[in-house]
Amino acid sequence: MLPASTPAPGRRLADGVLFALLVAIAFLLGCYELGDSDVWWHLRGGEWILENGRVPDLDPFTFGSADKKWVDIHWSYEVVLALVYRAGGAGALVVLGAAVGAAAFLACLTARRRQWPVAAAVLCWAPALALFAFRLDPRPEIFTLLYIGLYLGVLWRLQERPKLAWLLPAVQVLWVNMQGLFVFGPILLGLFVASEAARLSGARWRGTLKWDDGRRRWWLHVGGAACAVVVACLLNPYCFDGARFPLELLPKVAAAEDPYKRYIGELQSPQDFVEKGTVAAAGVNWFFLAFYFLLALVPLSFLFPALWRAWRASRPGDGAAAGAWLGGLGAAVGLLALGPLTILGRGAPDWVIAVGNNVPRLLLAAGAALAFRMWKGSPQAAIVAGVGALALAAWAAWLRVSLLGKGRGPFVGLDSPLFWGIVAAAAGLAAAGLVLRWGGNLFRILLTAVFAYFGLQALQNWSRFALVAGTVLAWNFGEWAAALAALRRPGSERAALTWGLRAGLAAALALWLAALASDRYYVHTGEVRHFAFREQPLEFAHDAVAFAGRPGMPDRALVYGLGAASVYTYHNAPRRKPFLDARLEMPDRATFETYVNVEAWLSEGKPLWEAKVAAMGDPLLLLEHQDHNVAEARLLTHPRWRCVYYDALASVFVRRDAAADFPTVDFAERHFGATTVPSVPAAPGAAAREGKALFYLAAALPRTPVVAWRWRIPILLAATDRARLAFDEEPERPESWVMLGNCCWFLDPHLLAPPPTPTDAWRLERNLYLAQATWCFRRALERHPDHAEAWRYLAQSYQLRGMVDSRVVAEERCARNDPMADEAERERASHQRDELANEAGAPAPPSAGELAGAVTRLLQRHRPEAAARLLDEAGRDGPAQWPWPFAEEAAGLYMHLGRPADARRVWRQATDCPSAAVLECRLAATFWVERDFDAATRHFRAARAADPRLAEACWGLAMLHAQLGEADPALEACRAGRELSLNERQRRDLEALERFVLSHQPGR
Repeated sequence: MLPASTPAPGRRLADGVLFALLVAIAFLLGCYELGDSDVWWHLRGGEWILENGRVPDLDPFTFGSADKKWVDIHWSYEVVLALVYRAGGAGALVVLGAAVGAAAFLACLTARRRQWPVAAAVLCWAPALALFAFRLDPRPEIFTLLYIGLYLGVLWRLQERPKLAWLLPAVQVLWVNMQGLFVFGPILLGLFVASEAARLSGARWRGTLKWDDGRRRWWLHVGGAACAVVVACLLNPYCFDGARFPLELLPKVAAAEDPYKRYIGELQSPQDFVEKGTVAAAGVNWFFLAFYFLLALVPLSFLFPALWRAWRASRPGDGAAAGAWLGGLGAAVGLLALGPLTILGRGAPDWVIAVGNNVPRLLLAAGAALAFRMWKGSPQAAIVAGVGALALAAWAAWLRVSLLGKGRGPFVGLDSPLFWGIVAAAAGLAAAGLVLRWGGNLFRILLTAVFAYFGLQALQNWSRFALVAGTVLAWNFGEWAAALAALRRPGSERAALTWGLRAGLAAALALWLAALASDRYYVHTGEVRHFAFREQPLEFAHDAVAFAGRPGMPDRALVYGLGAASVYTYHNAPRRKPFLDARLEMPDRATFETYVNVEAWLSEGKPLWEAKVAAMGDPLLLLEHQDHNVAEARLLTHPRWRCVYYDALASVFVRRDAAADFPTVDFAERHFGATTVPSVPAAPGAAAREGKALFYLAAALPRTPVVAWRWRIPILLAATDRARLAFDEEPERPESWVMLGNCCWFLDPHLLAPPPTPTDAWRLERNLYLAQATWCFRRALERHPDHAEAWRYLAQSYQLRGMVDSRVVAEERCARNDPMADEAERERASHQRDELANEAGAPAPPSAGELAGAVTRLLQRHRPEAAARLLDEAGRDGPAQWPWPFAEEAAGLYMHLGRPADARRVWRQATDCPSAAVLECRLAATFWVERDFDAATRHFRAARAADPRLAEACWGLAMLHAQLGEADPALEACRAGRELSLNERQRRDLEALERFVLSHQPGR
């Protein structure tokens, strides 16, 4: 888009800067922490090949497929991976993935005409690059991206230089020995040859075919290279078996009913991605939004230039309207962008959301209006506008109802994916015919259709679709922009505008680079990634796997999930073998179904899993905590299994009579004897991660009295120890406060008993746990007022106690801040809050004499928040001295609301307290809730000194010391308390606590 008068060196320098920035972005997009677990079994495969000097034949790594032939088509990649890892560890692998990804992008970027405007290439590649980063892990498929890029680069140049086709067999030989998707090579070349053959047939049918020596030589080179590419697929160590590998793998990754596709995340379709994660989660995921946008944008890149050519055919002298065409394109692109950007239905003005929800309608209306406007000047352009708008609108409607689910259709009553699929297919075929009629390229159309189909089948294809989509966009719009620019007269005003556009694009790309290098880019993408050249911390269970491979442990392992199984293979195979790992090509369907079924039966408590595991030879079970807390809970309480290892990431279980040299994990001993021992692995965040896992494990246990003291309470006490370490490491982390609040809540030994409410009298042994939990949730919200999880648990705790107005407010704040909540949920929560506010009204503040009655009535109506406001208003006039019964009610209310400081103020100011000991116990409770354990201990001891017969003080001291991991003081308080007059709950708690401490205290 630079004028002819611009010096060529300046133009080349400007182009070079923009291209360099794009390539640098492509490289940095791949520079994120290594988090893909498949790397580990690939590494082990590469090391095995280097150690043995040959490729494997039978599976050496798993006992579930030990007798099955292994067609290791990735062998050369695995050797490269092993050598790179030896040279530089995980950081070198990250660089490998980033470099190969950047090379793939560069191969496609250079497939262009020099006269095409560079600005068009930058704008076309920007959304494609955003999606391209979806999978740039150092996996074998990263080389598939490179080889696709090389193929596209060669195919682009074949018209002028057909001899380049002979490069493709060489590329194919490398490809077939590196990744199972080498079949894309013949597919790409086949699409190209088919499109050229169709063009040749069309010319012959029209009588314009000129079969000369040049064309004959072209077909000899291209046809010969195509045959060589097919032969090259056989040039692998497995010959025909290697060439057939994609056909054997296809059912596992493509069939919707296949257990592989249902189980493995990368094989799920975009529809599954939305269904499992909700529309709201998809609406904040940049990769999904970029995929959605590109699916709509690429068809536009065919239709808009065809429309322009059709118009130009009738109005050849109309070159002055280039600005109008560019403006129309910008409007169309903006309209298509609003579709994905308004999925959430919030964060934008209502009219913008309305436009986004009605993109298909607006496309139809715009197409009809444009066709009407063009009809007199160019009927053929009007037909292209009308048919193209119908096809694009139907496609946009199908995307909306297919990807986002029924009920999201743009037309009332028409939310069937089948209906819109049929309409889009019919209109799309008609539009494709018109595009070809007006200068479109059949190869580009076929290329887009094939890779869009693959992208809609599985998430793992998104990066490949992005590479193709960016290439086709740059081809279509670059070609059209060059033709459009050729019609415009050069001038100083245009030169300034063009240079301004280049400068703006360079600045935008530089900001993108800065965001990547400063680790600020992925914060907003919906993916947990960090710019770094290392292994992702707390991602791989190396320590648990190493423990499972120690001498004396079973030689076989059943490992969940598949990521941990790959790590097990890397560390222990072939000396010790898992049942299966993440290699899709190894287990047959029956073996994989056994693996999936055992996991399901174990989680569901069906005894079928025991027989299956016994038939495997009683392997050890290694389970990652994430998604397996229920299975861990069942194994933990199983009479024939025991836990011998537990860290922040995974646990190891063996049969009770196996691995005799390894003791059973005793969580109570960990609490009483090792409260400050760092978590494993020794990485930042490990304590918080382990504490969360322990809580979920405890929450999955049966809620019976026996289980409470045998398992749940010890596990939760260990979790609170991890929480203290997490606070030492990162005191402002809200997630740790949420986790601690849940632990306090579930520490109640009588979890199934009716919970206390603000209308009940304050009793320490009943009210303490929920008061602690509420205060922790509020602490999380002090640090992060919009923390949806804290609001959710706070709402649940309020609901449990019948605190209606507090619950409604918390639910509304949760819905407002939860990205997983949809708009209907937010509206419902907001409506409940408004209804409550209208019902409560704004009554006049009661007089001092009427305050107690007003507070009591509000509590009886389940309005603790309103009652607290009355108390707050009364307290603003100065210290209020209330009778002890009312002080108990008011302070208890504050404790229920997680406001122990206010409760302490009320108790201290109360008149006619029954005794100093009772007051000291109340004050101790407030400090205990605030986690000021020293102050709480002092006040409980002061209460005992004032009244040695007060049971509440002994109960409080016993439980407090137990929570702190202080066994001897806890035992002393238990024994002293049992000699007093206790209520039933206090007696049961102290007896159970004494037995618990005696049975688990180290040295006893």
